[in-house]
Amino acid sequence: MLKQLFSVFCLLMFSVSLAQEDVTAEEKAYLEKISNANAANSKEAEIADAYNKGLKNYKIGYWTEAEKNFAKANKLNPGFTSSAYHLAMVKIELGKYTEAVTLCEGIISKDAKHVMAWYQKARAYQLNKMYLESEKAYEKPISIDKTNPKAWYNYGTLKFMVRDYEGAIKLFNKALEIKKTNAKGMDYSYPMNDRGSCYRMLGDNDKAAAD
Repeated sequence: MLKQLFSVFCLLMFSVSLAQEDVTAEEKAYLEKISNANAANSKEAEIADAYNKGLKNYKIGYWTEAEKNFAKANKLNPGFTSSAYHLAMVKIELGKYTEAVTLCEGIISKDAKHVMAWYQKARAYQLNKMYLESEKAYEKPISIDKTNPKAWYNYGTLKFMVRDYEGAIKLFNKALEIKKTNAKGMDYSYPMNDRGSCYRMLGDNDKAAAD
């Protein structure tokens, strides 16, 4: 039981990886362009350097350094939303939730269907205990892309936090259903374990044990 409950609270802010699926096709094209910048003193090479350093520092948990890197890349080219997006992710890790929301809103103002910006905005609200705002934000990514398990899973953790265990189970089930057809880089033991915690809170120990 403790293991299952621990899963919800430690993984409720399931930290997404810096994967290709988290950026749009337009961003991928720009990433390729700046990565091929061959002039050491060119602006694009400088952006690429800052951005890539940000990725490396993020992956090893150097949040403050990653924040500086992504902020530099974002300043050099505010239109490159991937820098702003990853900067928002770092802000969340640093507990700067309001700043993360502002960054996500900037991205959304340019691309209302940027699924991961909506997702990170919802996470920032959730960690800041702004549950109503978080719920509204989670509705957006699942309406835009119903095949992304991350939003379904984290939306479920929000329902768990406000003690809507039946609602959480439905959302965890949706994340698990996606596994059958489209597993987007997610460990599916998370929604299963956390669904078990919901069943336990509802007094259904048999279903809890099965998970």
